[in-house]
Amino acid sequence: MTTTAEPTTRVPLDAAGRATLFTEARTANTFSDQPVSDEELADIWELARWAPTSANVQPLRLVYVRTPEGKERLVPHMNDNNRAKAAAAPPSPSSPPTSTSTSRSTGRSRRAPS
Repeated sequence: MTTTAEPTTRVPLDAAGRATLFTEARTANTFSDQPVSDEELADIWELARWAPTSANVQPLRLVYVRTPEGKERLVPHMNDNNRAKAAAAPPSPSSPPTSTSTSRSTGRSRRAPS
């Protein structure tokens, strides 16, 4: 049996929403000393994982680095142009969230290896 989806009602985006998304949006180009909580990281990941990608393959991979030792191990593996900025970033002192990757097509989560 074939079902038909209900028509989508589009709500117009107001001027403040358009400004936030298109004319006032800026890319952060520096790091802050302010710690990022596990909840904030989880919220950011939840938004990022739904972003469109080439062929919907989701090539984004995340590594949460919380210690100076972890950062020292990571920096040598980075692109030459990113090393200095990454080395200057402060580590966040809280414990990392559980790292998972999720397929949008299946909705299944896979736990990253420990």
